[in-house]
Amino acid sequence: MEATESTGSGEWAAWKQAVEAGWRGEEPPQTHVELDNGEIVLPAFHPHRTVSSVRRQSAEPWRISVDVHAAEEVMPALIGGAESVRLIGCECPATWLDGVIRDYVEIEWVGEATPAILSEAEGLPVTGGLLMDWWTGRDVDAHLSAVSAAGREDLRVLLVTDAPARGWTRGARLALIVKAVEESGGRMGGDFSRMTIDLTLDRDPVIGLAQAEAFKRMVSSMIGEGTWPSMRAVPDASELSDDSGRDNLIRLSTSSVAGVLSGFDAVAAGQPDPAGSASDIREPEKWSRNALHLLREESGLEHPDAVVSPTVDALADALCEAARQHLAHWSTLSSHEAAKAGPGAVAPV
Repeated sequence: MEATESTGSGEWAAWKQAVEAGWRGEEPPQTHVELDNGEIVLPAFHPHRTVSSVRRQSAEPWRISVDVHAAEEVMPALIGGAESVRLIGCECPATWLDGVIRDYVEIEWVGEATPAILSEAEGLPVTGGLLMDWWTGRDVDAHLSAVSAAGREDLRVLLVTDAPARGWTRGARLALIVKAVEESGGRMGGDFSRMTIDLTLDRDPVIGLAQAEAFKRMVSSMIGEGTWPSMRAVPDASELSDDSGRDNLIRLSTSSVAGVLSGFDAVAAGQPDPAGSASDIREPEKWSRNALHLLREESGLEHPDAVVSPTVDALADALCEAARQHLAHWSTLSSHEAAKAGPGAVAPV
C-alpha cells in the first residue's frame, strides 16, 4: 500500500522520497509497518488531519468488569472494585449472591443459571443481563421467550465474543465478530441494545485503539440510529508469562489503556482462562484491576473521549478493509460455519 487517500498521497510521496534520499545505511529505510505477516502493510508516515471516532464516548463512564467462575470469587471481586461482574457457570444463585447488594453492581449471568431458576431464587439482576453465549449455538428464540417470561425485557440477553478467532490475524478476528454481530442482530430483530460484545484488544495500545475503532466503524452501519450494544474491551493476556511480576503487569496495563481510551462501556480485568485454576485466574485479574483503578483515579480517565489519531485512523481503515476481504471469503457461510472454516488468504491491505 503505497499511499491511501487518508494518508495524503502528495505529502506521503514527498516524505518517502526525502527519507530514501537521505539514507546512508546498507539496508533500505523502513517506510512501512507490516502486521500479521504482511496482511496489513501500513505507511509509517501520517500527515496531520482532523479525525474522530464514529462513537466518541460511551453513554456512561466505563465500568471495571470481572469474570467470576466460583461463588468464593464474587466478594473478592467486588471488594477489589469491580462494578460489573459476569457470573459464569453458576448452578446455585443464592450461594453466589450471598451478601451482594444487587442495586449497586451490574450482574451478567452466563451459562447454567436459567431465567426461571434465577427468578425463583430472586437472583435476577437489577441491571445487567441474562446472557446466552452466541457461540454455543443454542436457540436464541427460546432464550428470548424465557427472559420475557421472567418479566425482564429490559435485560441484555446475548453475548457475542471473538473467542473462536483467537490466534487468527487481526483482520480475520474482526471479520468473524462483525459477522456474528450482524447475524445475531438479525435474530434479535435489529435490537442491538440487548447484546453484550466482548472485543479482545492488542497489548500494543495503538493497535488496540485501531481495533476498537475498526469494530465500531464496521457495525455502525448495522446499528444506524438505534442504540449501541454494551461493548466490553478485553485486554490481551495471551502472552502472559508463567512467572508473576512486572512484565505481566506491563502487558495487561498497556492493553487496558486501549480499553479505557476506546469509548467502550466496560473494560475487563484481565482475560482469565475458564479452564485454569482459581489462582491462575485471580492473579492477572488483580494486576489488571489495579491498573484500571490507577487509570481512572490518578489519570482522570473516568469518561474519556475515544482516542483516534491519524495513525489510529489509517490502521482502523486497513483493518476494516482486511475484514471485508475475509467476509467476502465467507459470503456463503454462517458465522458458526466461518468459525469452523477459519480465515482464507487475502490480498495485502
